[in-house]
Amino acid sequence: MWSEVLGSTEFDGSTRFFDAGGTSAMVLQVGERLRARLGLPELSVVDLFEHCTPDTLTEFLAERV
Repeated sequence: MWSEVLGSTEFDGSTRFFDAGGTSAMVLQVGERLRARLGLPELSVVDLFEHCTPDTLTEFLAERV
């Protein structure tokens, strides 16, 4: 998901979204895509800011799907 929005794979599981080149607008895109693909309408932008690495976001989402 991140690589689609960022247009890059130059990050690892511990890289923070903004350190990988992400912007606030891109966070909104990630949220929209995750809500649609995973069927999680309750996923908020705050969740994405709190779980801002691929590893922490994956763990967070695994608890909800």
